[in-house]
Amino acid sequence: MAARASVGRQSAVRVVDVESIPMLARAHVRAGGFSSRRLLDGREGSPANFSLQLGLTPDSYFSPRHRHNFDQVRYQLEGEYDFSSDGVMKPGTVAYFPEGTYYGPQSSSVRSLTLVLQFGGASGNGYMSPEQYDRAAAELRELGTFANAFNYPQVRLRSKSRVRYRLDATFLSKSRDSQAGNRRHAPGSRPVAQV
Repeated sequence: MAARASVGRQSAVRVVDVESIPMLARAHVRAGGFSSRRLLDGREGSPANFSLQLGLTPDSYFSPRHRHNFDQVRYQLEGEYDFSSDGVMKPGTVAYFPEGTYYGPQSSSVRSLTLVLQFGGASGNGYMSPEQYDRAAAELRELGTFANAFNYPQVRLRSKSRVRYRLDATFLSKSRDSQAGNRRHAPGSRPVAQV
């Protein structure tokens, strides 16, 4: 588990020995493996929650075009990530992915090491922790099946398409819970879909 940034009277500064944090494989619906070191986490359930991770993919990785309900900044340390028409990240490059913005498809055919910061965007929904994501994905599995990185729910999402990428479906299904009475959304993005 990553070090937690404290808020309030305690110091908010955290110094982390990266090598002391284990590199853990994460179950993923994408093609190829994915491991990460969770370096720093914010406070789950807080709109200011965040995650700073060191992500490692082996020699093969693919993710279809998708978007998130949070902002993301990536710094490429080793290897390359190809984001198709969005560009290729090589060591020393930085990329910003605003909340609600589609990107990818994303692929890598070489070992890749990336520092990734994920945090709440303009909608005010905050950032869903990996544990919250896993719980939401389990709840959605009760409504349908995940196959080839797509969710085919038995309950129609209010969108133009019944097929929704698993990450979109998971984040959007939980965003509605955090948005009770709060229907704001990022400029240029559509409001959160309801399940």
